[in-house]
Amino acid sequence: MDHDRHPDSWFPCERPSTVQEFDVLHRDVGAGYGGFRSIATDRAGNREVPPSLNDTYTIVDTTRPVVTSYAPTATNATRSPIIQITFSKSMDRKSVEQAFSISGGVNGTFQWSSDSRSVTFLASGALQAGTTYTVVLATTATDLAGNQMLNPLTYQFSTAAAPPAGLALSSFWWLIPLLAAVVGTALFLVMRRRTAAAPKPAVPTPAAKTKEAIIEDVFLLNHRDGILIKHETRRLRPDVDTDILTGMLTAVQQFVKEALRGDDYADLNEMTVGHMHILIGRGKWLVLAARIEGDGSEPWTVQIERCIKDMEDHHWDQLEDWDGDMTLARVLTPYIKKLIDGAYAQ
Repeated sequence: MDHDRHPDSWFPCERPSTVQEFDVLHRDVGAGYGGFRSIATDRAGNREVPPSLNDTYTIVDTTRPVVTSYAPTATNATRSPIIQITFSKSMDRKSVEQAFSISGGVNGTFQWSSDSRSVTFLASGALQAGTTYTVVLATTATDLAGNQMLNPLTYQFSTAAAPPAGLALSSFWWLIPLLAAVVGTALFLVMRRRTAAAPKPAVPTPAAKTKEAIIEDVFLLNHRDGILIKHETRRLRPDVDTDILTGMLTAVQQFVKEALRGDDYADLNEMTVGHMHILIGRGKWLVLAARIEGDGSEPWTVQIERCIKDMEDHHWDQLEDWDGDMTLARVLTPYIKKLIDGAYAQ
């Protein structure tokens, strides 16, 4: 039996055999294509004519995986960050999850892209405000061929500080006697100024204005498998419960997966999750879910459609065969911020 590691380069692996199966171990194997041919010799010494083609082949992969991008790296991240790591090749999911750690004993769940090149970690609870977290991915993370990472990944991000505490009422004790004096003087003047003038008609109280609808959060997902590409929020809000945002993301992803299997997908463009009102827009490659607060959300439906069309018209070449590379999130972020600011109204 011969082993073909390179074209026209053959290594004999002779071994006598009966009709039973046997194994031949060849240790001089490098990265690349390996072809195998068997040439039989009978007991009289007659040798089989060498075949023109290989009996079988294998591909040997010795290239170690590397991290191509990771997020977040901000110093004012929200308390519900979405931690994403992208690799140069498809990874063994279990080994990556076991090699992953984050300081502070944070627990959460993992979500993977369909090609196993991008992993997202969603914390199960809100992180501490004003805290620096360290994310570590050890070299025990391997690709599908068992190759370990060449170097470990270590990076940090910090959550935004908590809002300042309110001033104590005891700080204004000196106002109490002052207010008492003012009120007493006012009552004295009122009692002395009694007039016979007819009372003026009461001025009608103006009706309370309704709060105009705004977009608070946007989740941008891949149309094909519901993998999260980007989460953007209107402002830093450390008090927002991460369970709310995680619940919204999970509901939208489940909606995408189930709707793609049915006939109602094209007709549904909004949903309610708890007290959240969510508008959903769909393109050829993207799904955009926006959390709306306020009254009169109808104009946002058109703006969401314009935003999706804008992204797909300008970046169709990256979206058509997206492989999970999260650099796409940075490319599409300006469009999402433009949507949140209401710039697609015109």
